[in-house]
Amino acid sequence: MLQFLTRTGTLTRVMPRLYVSYHPGDFERHFRTICSDIFAVQENCAVFYEENPTGTYDENELFALLSEMRLIVVPVTRKLLGESSRALDVELPYARGHNIPILPILAEADESGELIDAFNKTSVLSGLQFLNRFERDTTALRYEDKLATFLSSVMVNEE
Repeated sequence: MLQFLTRTGTLTRVMPRLYVSYHPGDFERHFRTICSDIFAVQENCAVFYEENPTGTYDENELFALLSEMRLIVVPVTRKLLGESSRALDVELPYARGHNIPILPILAEADESGELIDAFNKTSVLSGLQFLNRFERDTTALRYEDKLATFLSSVMVNEE
């Protein structure tokens, strides 16, 4: 059901695991970028994802797999916030209900603020802190530094 990526191509039992939950229409455009960002600051982890998030699935199996994750990362896009998807309708509500940390990352530029407004109006994401890949404030901490800090706080290695 789930696929995974690691920097080395191998998965160890003690490797921290995270899951990328996304709108199916965003996979090609944003998945590799998000993984690249993660591996640039957190080398020893496994990034899991669903290869076919529009296909049929066993809910109990999905929930069992999600409960093994240390973190759910979600690329926030207009598609995610504007259309129904398993990410928004099933995976993220499960994560919130079971206290699995969620890290939303704005994966599209938002000059007008409409993406952030839509994010804040979405019940499953409202109230969560997000990282903005397109932050332009030169006095703010860089996106990469915020990502590294967040990941190191939740992805403690079990070795």
